[in-house]
Amino acid sequence: MDLSKDLISNFEVIVNKQQYNYDKSNKNIWQNRMPLWFSKIIKNDEINWDVLQNFRSYGLLLSETPKKSKNLFIHYLRKLIREPGEKKYCMENLQKLISIGYDNIFNDYDFSIVGNPDYFTQGSIKYNERWLRHVRTCELFKKHITKDKGFKFNVLDIGGGYSQFACMLKKTVSINKIATVDYMEQLFFSYYFIKKNFPNAKINSLKEILETEIIDEKFIQKYDFLLIPIECFKNIKSGLFNVICNFSSLGEMPREAFNGYKNSSIFKKAKYLFTINRLDSWPTYKNSLTILDYDLNNYDSIHNMISPLWDYYYISYTNLYIKKNMFRSRNFEFIGKLKI
Repeated sequence: MDLSKDLISNFEVIVNKQQYNYDKSNKNIWQNRMPLWFSKIIKNDEINWDVLQNFRSYGLLLSETPKKSKNLFIHYLRKLIREPGEKKYCMENLQKLISIGYDNIFNDYDFSIVGNPDYFTQGSIKYNERWLRHVRTCELFKKHITKDKGFKFNVLDIGGGYSQFACMLKKTVSINKIATVDYMEQLFFSYYFIKKNFPNAKINSLKEILETEIIDEKFIQKYDFLLIPIECFKNIKSGLFNVICNFSSLGEMPREAFNGYKNSSIFKKAKYLFTINRLDSWPTYKNSLTILDYDLNNYDSIHNMISPLWDYYYISYTNLYIKKNMFRSRNFEFIGKLKI
């Protein structure tokens, strides 16, 4: 089966779920965003292939910095007005990583142009904010978790979006299996992104995973990458994934969803936890979550610090006026090993 047929099959599964009613009373912003944004890929009840090929350019489902616009007039207007601030923000994050010794490793991480993202360049390096973020996460994984020699890593990335982290990690670190847990709309783009980066990779379809009662060792051995919709999370066999990763999204969830993941046996029995999240989700998110809710004392700390990135950002009104702003909450980085 070729990629287009795979995508059509996954597309039909999502459309048949009829998840396209925007509900203002729903406090879960991501549940509202998914159908609203995914509808932009639908044209005459079919896949709009142009939008799919440019999904990162158009900022579907996950925003990218710098941003593009489908409208050429707005695109060039953005470059004139907003891009100076975005460039300063991304360049500062690049310089921060260089200052802590990353200057020799950037070429280890290909900047994927799948989805036609915008980016900046410095010498031979192509970069944007999201790519820099995952250079950092992959390096932390490599430095702290892969020290466990002879350990077979099955990695579960909760809220992994279109699987950029999964792809970058797979290319640079020796792992066994990696799974992305997210909304089916995100996983549709994830399938496309993975296949474009790893054409020969075996990936489960949405139909296969929805029809699987128990996601166990036998099931995951069939695939190189796993795509697991959030409604199938409960079907994962406890202890199957020994590394739980989450970057940002736990702190963005309603408390009920946050507790559902954190208190699950899947989460509790994993040997390693690797998370980067806000110290305090308020006031951006009204879920009252703070670092204290993550129960980090259940782990022996391996890496625990305030992230060197994401402290300030810039709003520009052309090159003549760039305003520096502080993020409302800093991010903490934590890697821990489950206490025995």
